[in-house]
Amino acid sequence: MKSKLTILSDSKQLAVAGTHSVVLDRGNDQGGEDAGFRAGELWLIALSGCVGGSLNHRARGYGYSQAVTRVTAEDTVNSEGKIVGVVFTLTFVAEVDNETRLRLLQETREHCKMLNTVGPHIDVKLVQQSEDAIPTHQAAGGSELTEIAAATAADEAIEQRQACRLEDGSCCI
Repeated sequence: MKSKLTILSDSKQLAVAGTHSVVLDRGNDQGGEDAGFRAGELWLIALSGCVGGSLNHRARGYGYSQAVTRVTAEDTVNSEGKIVGVVFTLTFVAEVDNETRLRLLQETREHCKMLNTVGPHIDVKLVQQSEDAIPTHQAAGGSELTEIAAATAADEAIEQRQACRLEDGSCCI
């Protein structure tokens, strides 16, 4: 795999990989024109794509054509602006049972190529939610967003950490 980055201005760049291109730019608040993605956004998108793709690929081995329909990633930065954590919220289809979800989360954590490039100084969490979760608000145009309330997601994450341990004693999610 190879990519090429061309500097267009102090804030703007053009990235090319294969036959695809994307513009990177800083936001207006950082002296850019907000004409494209920020590099950190592309990093989260790439990680999310790998997590979702890996999970769905592994789900086929359990007899499911698809396990997740959405991956949301959010990073946490410290006071110095360094990324110290990333939480991936995975929206599972309702048909995938909880035991299979936990196995898929563990396997994805162990085998996702992009996720395994994230250094140990960054805390990575995979949190599950169900496609049949209770909608908490409406998006523009009336389409429902099925996000679980933060307390419920936190409770599920605690339960998963307690139920899922790797051989070295660390949590798999």
